[in-house]
Amino acid sequence: MFTNTENREKIVKVVQSYDIRKGLYYDSDYINLDYVSRVNLKKEFHFVVESESVYDKFYDVVITIANGDVYGTKCNCKQYRAFNSCKHVAACLIHYEDKIFEEDIPEDPLVLSKKILDIFKEKKKETPVIKKKVN
Repeated sequence: MFTNTENREKIVKVVQSYDIRKGLYYDSDYINLDYVSRVNLKKEFHFVVESESVYDKFYDVVITIANGDVYGTKCNCKQYRAFNSCKHVAACLIHYEDKIFEEDIPEDPLVLSKKILDIFKEKKKETPVIKKKVN
């Protein structure tokens, strides 16, 4: 299930081995990436994970990534509160490994500046010029 050995090592550092085993078999249909937010240089992945055993019960999982590593995790289940590790966090890390650990390639600042200037130039061309006769 792991697509990258380096990512596997990152996951093993933050989730206990028995949670990884459970996470591997967690039904991916029960895991929903709700949204991704950015806080300074960190990315937060917010998941809603449906319970496999209790009908209509959901867990909120947050995984924070900084500099390509797992900076922090959170889950509102009892297991996580007791051990700072759970199968819900493991399942999110495993099933969304590629998305979570994809590398942000910063755009060249000069290219970005040029794109911004081009947008302003285009807008200026589109804006009609109104001339007033001065007496």
